[in-house]
Amino acid sequence: MAIPQEILDEIQDKTNIVDLISSYIPLKRSGRNFKALCPFHSEKTPSFFVSPQRQIFHCFGCGIGGGPIQFLMQIEKISFLEAVEILAKKLGITLPKKTSPQDSLKTQAYSLNKEISSYFHNNLFKPQFKKILNYLKQRGLKEETIKKYKIGYAPKGFKNLIGYIRAKGGSLSLLDKLGTISPTPDGSYIDLFRDRIIFPIFDIKNRVIGFGGRRVEEREDLPKYINTPESILYHKGEALFGINFAKQAILKKDYCIIVEGYLDQIIPYQEGIENIVASLGTALTSEQIRTIGRYTKNIVVIFDSDSAGKLSSLRAIDLAIEQNLNVKLVKLPSGFDPDSFTREKGSQNFLRLIEEAEDFFFYKLELLSEKFNLENIQDKSKLLLEMLSTLSKFNNALLKYEYLKKLAERLKVKEEFLLIELRKIEKQDRKGLSFKDNTFLKKELNFAEEYLLKSILYKPELLAIVRGVVQPHEFSHKTLRRIFEECLNFCEDSEDFSLKKLLTKVDEELASQISRISLEEFNFDQETFKESLLKVKENSRKTKIEILKEKIKEAEEKKDYLQLKTLIPEYEKLVKERKLR
Repeated sequence: MAIPQEILDEIQDKTNIVDLISSYIPLKRSGRNFKALCPFHSEKTPSFFVSPQRQIFHCFGCGIGGGPIQFLMQIEKISFLEAVEILAKKLGITLPKKTSPQDSLKTQAYSLNKEISSYFHNNLFKPQFKKILNYLKQRGLKEETIKKYKIGYAPKGFKNLIGYIRAKGGSLSLLDKLGTISPTPDGSYIDLFRDRIIFPIFDIKNRVIGFGGRRVEEREDLPKYINTPESILYHKGEALFGINFAKQAILKKDYCIIVEGYLDQIIPYQEGIENIVASLGTALTSEQIRTIGRYTKNIVVIFDSDSAGKLSSLRAIDLAIEQNLNVKLVKLPSGFDPDSFTREKGSQNFLRLIEEAEDFFFYKLELLSEKFNLENIQDKSKLLLEMLSTLSKFNNALLKYEYLKKLAERLKVKEEFLLIELRKIEKQDRKGLSFKDNTFLKKELNFAEEYLLKSILYKPELLAIVRGVVQPHEFSHKTLRRIFEECLNFCEDSEDFSLKKLLTKVDEELASQISRISLEEFNFDQETFKESLLKVKENSRKTKIEILKEKIKEAEEKKDYLQLKTLIPEYEKLVKERKLR
């Protein structure tokens, strides 16, 4: 549902950000602003500031910021639309009601999944299935846990669920779309889950999106677990089992434990370790890590001690580092998984393993040392490249260098050699980027670019001047470029440009950067503004020259004379323009 800009403006105008935030955390006056301990990360000294004049907030510790809508999104972990709906309701503002056929279908799908979940769950407490309930209790599940997770049972037979849904007047077509029934060659359907313990899979809003089924009988001809296939609600690479129960504990403890299977999550949770989720038996995906990143930047990965589990943990390391998460890993004793370890050794010993979790660097190095023979030159080279590939994912240059030093010490290799190889990997990663996406020449925020944006946000009328001189691609810093693009897009839609309206148009990352820029001390100066405008133009030209030099060098090495014929005149033209300045 698209919200008209005038309604978003009304919500922003009528929402007092100080009142909104103080309903969650205590605020103290600090000059023109208010300050507090940040609710989004642990700190002892307040770095969270709120500006009543500009109706924005920003934490200079963790970097989160924005306007009233962004605050509500972050504190409640909800979407932009949900935050708007909550604020509108508080203010008595009516939102337009318009649902697409797809939205209507999803609403029906959620309702049907809830009915299916109740059917499976109720089966478990019927007298004829008492042995299944007893089996679960023998596996260490308490009855209150079974009820909390809505664990159920799908009886033997091919038409049980189908018959139940038909009797309720439900749609078999929708049941098929949800993947809980399977088509047969004769054009009819049979139940997907038969004689299986059922684990409903909930999304972050506590809605059932799919199901997992564990076989009851130990049979080699049947898979131990099956899940509903990809559907209009269930996307395996995005779902995290238990996230609906664990999210508040993850926020409170500021770290998330990641395991693989249903019982690996349920048993530790039942025993008081609540900041735990499961990846549904797959290697972690970037979407799953992104979801966890909304709640914490710290993860502890615990996969089974078998070789597949070790490989999964290695893949998880690189994905998490790419998204700026801090990663630790736990090695379980041989023969244990989180479920069996917690049942046999107890939750305190499980927590002790968490406390002793290894730094990702040493964990990966140890695993690769088992795989490669360090006495063999070729193997040692492969191991080094694997480790350097992980280090290349770091955005923090200091951390990257510290780990590189550790690697050099451990494997008795000179740092400078590793640095050369690391730069090769990073250069390879950059190949194929257009100028617009090329940010590697600018590692720090560019003062001139940031000054221009601060000036625009301070004096919106300056946008017309800047847009006449500088184009978005001339901003070397990727985030600042995106902010400038949003400013220009907004200006095309409306002459009534303002900070609070801009915050309704951007994502969470940009909102945080905009709030930081807007809350930092700033004294507008006409001369500095002009100098910054010229500097951005000059930086752009200089960057283009450097990139062209690189391309010319590569073309010369490849003896690509056709490419050189195009590149050299372009390079000479830019150099001439620069000399004329």
